[in-house]
Amino acid sequence: MTKTLAVITATVNQNYNDSDILMYATLTGIHEPMWKIHVKDMEFNFFPNKKFIFQDGLWQLSMYLDIPKEELSFDVNNNPPDDLENEFGIETCNEYRTDLSSYLRRTQIYYTIVIDNNNMLAADAAKLATQLSKSGANVKVKNSSVTNFLNPNIYKMNPINQNKQSFEQRINEIIKERGLPPNQIILNDFDIRNLFDISRRTSFKYRKLLYFPYHKFPQGRVYYILSEIIDSIKKN
Repeated sequence: MTKTLAVITATVNQNYNDSDILMYATLTGIHEPMWKIHVKDMEFNFFPNKKFIFQDGLWQLSMYLDIPKEELSFDVNNNPPDDLENEFGIETCNEYRTDLSSYLRRTQIYYTIVIDNNNMLAADAAKLATQLSKSGANVKVKNSSVTNFLNPNIYKMNPINQNKQSFEQRINEIIKERGLPPNQIILNDFDIRNLFDISRRTSFKYRKLLYFPYHKFPQGRVYYILSEIIDSIKKN
């Protein structure tokens, strides 16, 4: 049986019981570390960069929290793990690692890294948690035996917004808010995710597959033009 080296939990309460856990990730493998994201009865696997094991675990767990329940059914359960940088690209991965604190601060979710104090990775986890906490992110380390972590059958999925607007309603709302014609409205990736009701992971995949046109500012940030998005949807 593969030994679990560490666990990251995501909860809405700082001091929590097992039943408060929204989802969690388990780390296995010393020479080839692998994270497994646990979402109810589904599991999603990936290989992190060995230099950023806990950074990659945190931003991936946070990303899965963004994915609507109905969208998860399109992902492959217990998938063959892929290298994170192969899937997302080095530039995107480094962006999340660099801006990890601000990315985690966007929601009131508490992240706890559960790790045995004797684990060789414990010092790295503690250092990262301290840095992120000082930057305002809700991240802490709990020195505890991972084997006594929790009953994996008792945790909740993040609540889903049942009052969702239609795509057309979201388009009209953007035009009304900006007060500009669609060909003058610039959208960022957050706008696109809200517009299509998709996660960061899906947004990135859609860009790779060229499902809709996008542009980049000189500093590398991605942006979209609303009229081009509307045209692409009509064509498809």
